[in-house]
Amino acid sequence: MTARIANRNRTIAAIHVLAAQLGMDTTDKSPVSEYRATLFLIGRAYSCTGLDYTALERVRAHLAQLARARGIEAPQHSALSTQHSNEWAWVDQAAEDRRPMLRKIIMLLKSAGRGKGYADGIAEAMFRIERLELCGTRELHAIVTALVKDARRHAMKEPA
Repeated sequence: MTARIANRNRTIAAIHVLAAQLGMDTTDKSPVSEYRATLFLIGRAYSCTGLDYTALERVRAHLAQLARARGIEAPQHSALSTQHSNEWAWVDQAAEDRRPMLRKIIMLLKSAGRGKGYADGIAEAMFRIERLELCGTRELHAIVTALVKDARRHAMKEPA
């Protein structure tokens, strides 16, 4: 399963958890049910399967906001958070041949608990390129290699 599909599935799962916490019936197929009406208002579809990832993320954020307003603690969402979505939004507009490497860099940075600034620093140190966005495919491959080596180095340091 690709990371994109996994993120989509996690977002849909988070939407269903939030809807259940809010007392919305996700099994009611009627377009006037609170759940279906919310999906349509935010994403213009009556089902999560009819929504793209951006619309799913908007629905999830809306339901989380509703939950907080009602005093319900919303579950942490493990897919791209709103902050990371904004930080990495430019990746979807990058050249198609660069997107897979950029997405791999995002996942490696997230698993290490680091942000885009760390990748910008690597680009600067290795190639004297001030931002990751300006790197070509050759540089991106080298940055992925550096991040993988860094992940392995940190994995060896952690006690088993």
